[in-house]
Amino acid sequence: MQRGIPVSPGIAVGRVYVCEGGRDLRHQVEHTTAHDFETEWLRLQDAARRADRELAKLVEEVRAELGDAEAAIFESQRAILRDGAVEKEMREILERGGVSAEKALASVIEKYGRMLGSAHDEYLRARAADIRDVGQRSLSILLDEDQDALIAREEHVVAVAREVIPSRLLGLLKQKVAGVVTDRGSRTSHAAILCRSYGIPAVTGVTQVLDKVSLGDTIALDGSTGEVWVNPDKKVLDELCRRRQERSVLWQELASKKHLPALTKDNVRIHVNANIRIFRDAHTAVAAGAEGVGLFRTEFMYMNARNLPDEEEQVSAYRSVIQEIAPNPTTIRTLDLGGDKMPRGLETPREPNPFLGLRSIRLSFKRPDVFKTQIRAILRAAESGPTKLMFPLVTTVDEMKRACDIVEQAKRELKQEDLPHDPNVPVGLMIEVPAAALMIESMMAVADFASIGTNDLIQYVQAADRTNPQLVDLYDALAPAVLWTIKHVVDGCRKAGKAVAVCGEMAARPLGVLSLIGLGVRELSVGTSFVPVVKGIIRSLSCKEMTRLAEKALRLDSGAEIEKMYHDVLMQIAPWAEDVA
Repeated sequence: MQRGIPVSPGIAVGRVYVCEGGRDLRHQVEHTTAHDFETEWLRLQDAARRADRELAKLVEEVRAELGDAEAAIFESQRAILRDGAVEKEMREILERGGVSAEKALASVIEKYGRMLGSAHDEYLRARAADIRDVGQRSLSILLDEDQDALIAREEHVVAVAREVIPSRLLGLLKQKVAGVVTDRGSRTSHAAILCRSYGIPAVTGVTQVLDKVSLGDTIALDGSTGEVWVNPDKKVLDELCRRRQERSVLWQELASKKHLPALTKDNVRIHVNANIRIFRDAHTAVAAGAEGVGLFRTEFMYMNARNLPDEEEQVSAYRSVIQEIAPNPTTIRTLDLGGDKMPRGLETPREPNPFLGLRSIRLSFKRPDVFKTQIRAILRAAESGPTKLMFPLVTTVDEMKRACDIVEQAKRELKQEDLPHDPNVPVGLMIEVPAAALMIESMMAVADFASIGTNDLIQYVQAADRTNPQLVDLYDALAPAVLWTIKHVVDGCRKAGKAVAVCGEMAARPLGVLSLIGLGVRELSVGTSFVPVVKGIIRSLSCKEMTRLAEKALRLDSGAEIEKMYHDVLMQIAPWAEDVA
């Protein structure tokens, strides 16, 4: 048995199908020959147009089957095709002469693939697969190959690859592939998102998996635990069958209670909200039993647009979500951009350490026109239902005051322009920086509420890059310093009489739920698929007992000790949680 990173839950068993995803582009073009510049340039442009038409068709197919969020994956690939910098570099290579369109394409795509693949941000590293996907599509057109031609024709096959690019994955899904195992990838890759959307079990990070399998082998995987078996024996297969049946019964039970309130055994109410990106996610959140939206990540509409969305576009997008979620509240976070994530129209000079640089609210202050437009749009849309406005990565009290001043300016403008809006929208902040956590009482004198973003807070408290596999032991949600920081924030908000929530990944992890409830958190916001699970865990615990455990945890000096303590308790009260969360 080998263990990788679980990216899409479920169990799959089937014969190995070796997929060629992630092929080296340069190797494919070694024997191509060049004509004159004009001929090669026209060939390259024609391939780009044909690739764009193919992607446009894919967008419509995926939108019809899954919705806008998944369709946007291929819209972003169309944006790559239209990128002027990429086109300019390929033209410059061709102008030097003696190079085929295929080689110019491969050279530039491989360059950008390497750049993204080594990016600091996990999101950007995951986008490297999209660059390679676009390159492979255009190259297949130039070479007159059928990119979607597959060997697999059996229903029960498991695709095994170094990496699976999104369009190839769609081809595999049409062949009814039962599961996916890869050497390279992440939970945030577009292939992983598509696997989860289609319900295909998947595991990534299985080192040198292609060297460990052969055609004809049987492979089994558990996408919930990350376990992978090559040629499993009857004992393993029987165990997987048992797991599958148990999880089916469990999911049915959780689903039957998803719309009920999350009450602990001692009758304490915990609010469970959803984190969303676009309108379709709001509908999914309601269906999953979410009691509101605790985090609407607005940057998604910027990252997938050719131009910065104007005020009217934003009002329409926000209003759609607010109306879908009403009468429950929607918390809209202003742009959390920067680092290695920067849409066209908001580019900034390259920084030596972008994740400690001009990002999030710092970037918004540098572009007050964009910032105020978004705030105006949120205030206008808020007339449609309960809405909260939240700022990301606030570090100082002065920053919070400055942001609130811009909100007041926007209100005055809207009143003068006689535009309907809600002047009483609560204004809060994300607690993601230790400086903000330490100053929580002063922050709460300015803000109406706070939401703890544990993803960033953990890495800043621990000084450990959450995307660096060598620092996995340091990036620990249950580290004593992290728990003490969260307690300080919760106590500060309680003293000020202000609400506090947690909207990071910690809130969706079973041990995280136990610790957060014990530390006094009464509102969690998680990915929509986790809502029924988190509610189930909450119903299994006693708030009084979790408080006692948190007090004990805060007396321990080791995250490993704390994890073991909570794990032992989880095995007593909700042993099923590890298999589905």
